[in-house]
Amino acid sequence: MYHGGDPAAAAALYGILRDDWLDLSTGINPHAWPWRQRVEFDDVALERLPSRGDLESLTTAARAAYRVPDETEILPVAGIEPVIRQLPSLVRKAVLLDTSYASYRTAFDDEIPVLRGPSEIPARSSVILVNPNNPDGRILSPETILSLAESRQDADLVVVDEAYEDALSERASVVPLMSRMQNLVVLRSFGKFYGLPGLRLGFIIAHPPTIAPLRERLGDWPVSQLAITIGRHALADREWQEKTRLRLDTQAHELRALLAAHALQFESQSPLLALIRDDRAAEMHRGLAAHGIWTRIFTDRPGSLRLGLPGDESEFRRLEVALKEILPS
Repeated sequence: MYHGGDPAAAAALYGILRDDWLDLSTGINPHAWPWRQRVEFDDVALERLPSRGDLESLTTAARAAYRVPDETEILPVAGIEPVIRQLPSLVRKAVLLDTSYASYRTAFDDEIPVLRGPSEIPARSSVILVNPNNPDGRILSPETILSLAESRQDADLVVVDEAYEDALSERASVVPLMSRMQNLVVLRSFGKFYGLPGLRLGFIIAHPPTIAPLRERLGDWPVSQLAITIGRHALADREWQEKTRLRLDTQAHELRALLAAHALQFESQSPLLALIRDDRAAEMHRGLAAHGIWTRIFTDRPGSLRLGLPGDESEFRRLEVALKEILPS
């Protein structure tokens, strides 16, 4: 799968209606920010282009939510995917720290080296990493990332994709420390934690010399009025954010307990992801699909099966019943 979140082909293959699937193929929060209840849509002026003030209201909210230092710039974008495709124009020789995101390899025409750990990174190269990582949820400390940036200050960038960081109760973002290193670039996805991937909103955080060419390429209206309005309200909703992190932690613990009860080996430092390591991964993927549960496997990682987080008790029970039927007791 190139991306999770689209079981339409599976619906045809297994004869199960699209609406009857439990989609666990993504790492998206199943508890979306309640935009229908929290936003007055009379405030969404789709009849005009976003003004500079509209964009500033969004970036102000994002600056506070992500704890962006004053001297560091923040640029809203229509999702992180277009930015990933721009990376070859920003970095010279680059390496990719182990991740399943196919978009990074595609952006570099599959010619970017993929390394398994920080110790393998060569001295003179830019580094792209995902933290927490996808699909295994591995977390590097901000200090480790700062050390990587410090070791390559001569025009080599360290690009950190923090798409899953918002969901962590113990925060691991390097953003608050960016004033210490000029060669850090951080990508923040809005859709995963807020459960609204269809809004297509994200942010690039970097120092002015790095962000300037991207700002010029993306133009005067990088995001829509709808994204601006929903984004700035959600980013300012601290109470929802804190309650949601606690809720995700509780449900992640329940998912891990369920997997452990079936003697499944897994990795999961992010509440939104659990990566099962098992020689039966492909068989489990097909077995769960036959029960209308869509998961994610990886052509470059045989023996790996990734689960997202079920949204409620009925979804947990559905997964539990399916595992009991497809795994030997």
